[in-house]
Amino acid sequence: MRKPNLTDDQRHRIVCILFESCKNGKPAHGKVQEVAATFGVSRRCISKLLTADQKQREQLLPINVRSKIPEKTGKDRLPCPIEEIMTLEVSKRSTLKRLGLTIGHAPSTCRRWVKQGVIKSHTNAIKPYLSQDQKHLRLHFTVGKLVFDRLLRCLKFKDMSHVIHIDEKWFYMTKPSCKYYIGSNETEPYRSCKSKRYITKVMFLAAVSRPTYEENGDVLFDGKLGIWPFTY
Repeated sequence: MRKPNLTDDQRHRIVCILFESCKNGKPAHGKVQEVAATFGVSRRCISKLLTADQKQREQLLPINVRSKIPEKTGKDRLPCPIEEIMTLEVSKRSTLKRLGLTIGHAPSTCRRWVKQGVIKSHTNAIKPYLSQDQKHLRLHFTVGKLVFDRLLRCLKFKDMSHVIHIDEKWFYMTKPSCKYYIGSNETEPYRSCKSKRYITKVMFLAAVSRPTYEENGDVLFDGKLGIWPFTY
């Protein structure tokens, strides 16, 4: 396992320790090996720092033993052509592979841009088409649920604690494919139907309301009134 590089602070401390132990321009016997063991580096690394420090002192230069390794190494990252991506048709950027082929970059590069937050994944759902009359009806329904709070002097939505929501739900009697666990010698269950399009559907009527809680968080009423078969 490769040892981590010394920080600039550690390099400065090493030079100070060696300089304090020097006699006649040379460190004390065994001091280099001791410092190398303390900082977990090789003797050669400590000797290089000592040589650089001595040369700068001889030339009356400011002591500078900072690392010459740049902060950023490796190949420069490719910039994201965000303007080009935004002008593409949405059908050509449905997947990272297709987006990469369209703009001439590898899918891994596109994935890196996603991690960097330059581009993001978006799931687009079809919205219902509403006419102006339908929009007015929805707005009128929403505004009708507002009440004026005289204590706080502001508009608030009704708590709807005494409102029951009724909705119909369709359920299939069975699924086209089911998984069971049976015995090793048990006969496999046989299910048949003309087509999966002919699986019987049942409509249920469900009724729910707003749950009620106590001050300590205990549930007084979970809001579930019931569900009943509506038609067969």
